[in-house]
Amino acid sequence: MAVLLRVLSEGTVEDVEGNLGDARNTIIIMTTNVIDSKRAGQMGFSRRAEGEKDQALEKELRIMLERFLPAKLIDRIDEIVSFRQLGESDLAAIAGLRIEELAKRTAETAGVKVDVAPEVLTWLAGRVAAENAGARGIQRAVDNHVASPLNDLLASAGSRQISAVRISVSPAGVTVAPTEGG
Repeated sequence: MAVLLRVLSEGTVEDVEGNLGDARNTIIIMTTNVIDSKRAGQMGFSRRAEGEKDQALEKELRIMLERFLPAKLIDRIDEIVSFRQLGESDLAAIAGLRIEELAKRTAETAGVKVDVAPEVLTWLAGRVAAENAGARGIQRAVDNHVASPLNDLLASAGSRQISAVRISVSPAGVTVAPTEGG
């Protein structure tokens, strides 16, 4: 905490040998999830016109931060920016990006085309939203429910050549299977 306070107040940081580092032109971004989920839906940019601030919510957030952080740290914070909680459609979009990256890597490294049913994104987003795990939860869900089964399928194929796979949702969850001719 002392190092952060020094950077925020003096703009310098010192290493163990006493060498000073200049941090005057540094932008420090701190994130938190101290706001409760009931109020989170009321915060964020989507509820207000662009550029408009909700002073009451910002004040409430500052009061909540005071419960967790020392006042001398809060006094050094220039601005508090609040964002709305990610919804299922946001999580599905993030899942789509992660799976797109996975499909690209799989095509480049294994020569396998990956076809993803749209409901896979919805299924992953629903699970992550139910766990309230956010964007990091999407990466774990993609790893556990898509990447691992895909890797297992490709590894178990042995000498049998797989050229394409289909990722879909079944009653048991996400399924990864070779497609016709694959």
